[in-house]
Amino acid sequence: MSDINLLAIGCVVSFIAAAGSYVYIRECYTAEEMAVKAKVRDADVQSPKLRGAA
Repeated sequence: MSDINLLAIGCVVSFIAAAGSYVYIRECYTAEEMAVKAKVRDADVQSPKLRGAA
């Protein structure tokens, strides 16, 4: 293998590793953001008044 081939393979492997890290971090951030939105939405929901239903 020549130096050019090794350099190209190294670049490809580094790109795949960086892309995988980016996707993992983005998924963690998105999941955390969705959990916060769900907590806010649950806090905004008020219990219905059933007094007049009977």
